[in-house]
Amino acid sequence: MKNNIYPFPQGEQRQLLKKSINTVKRKRKSGKVGRIIITSLRWLWFALRITLANMLHIATVAFFAFLHAFKGFIFVMGGLGCIIMYYHLDKHFTASDNYTIPFFVGLWVMACAGEVITSMLHSTMPFHRLFSVLVREEEKSDAPY
Repeated sequence: MKNNIYPFPQGEQRQLLKKSINTVKRKRKSGKVGRIIITSLRWLWFALRITLANMLHIATVAFFAFLHAFKGFIFVMGGLGCIIMYYHLDKHFTASDNYTIPFFVGLWVMACAGEVITSMLHSTMPFHRLFSVLVREEEKSDAPY
């Protein structure tokens, strides 16, 4: 018959064994806490990037939609401003300190192209690409082969 008595450490050896066990447990817990903190920081970084990308996207789309909605008003008022500035600048389109006419012309061109620019912004999502939060087509495709 075998003897079922195991030699357990006593005295200093027992304290060393407890310390080593506690060290292993502490390292395991700190590893888990570290992973949780790193995961949380990554999610916060992603949330910040996607929030910023969405805000910039909405702001630019709203700006061009607003311009497109008021393109007739911009044409009339900008045209009147251009005529006034043309005669005010002694029949010149620009002066060294006055670029009002090119500004109104550029604003009206952006207003006329507002619908196209808005649809282009929706299809390309440039701010989402800039902040690397846009999911690629290959990754989000669930179609079977």
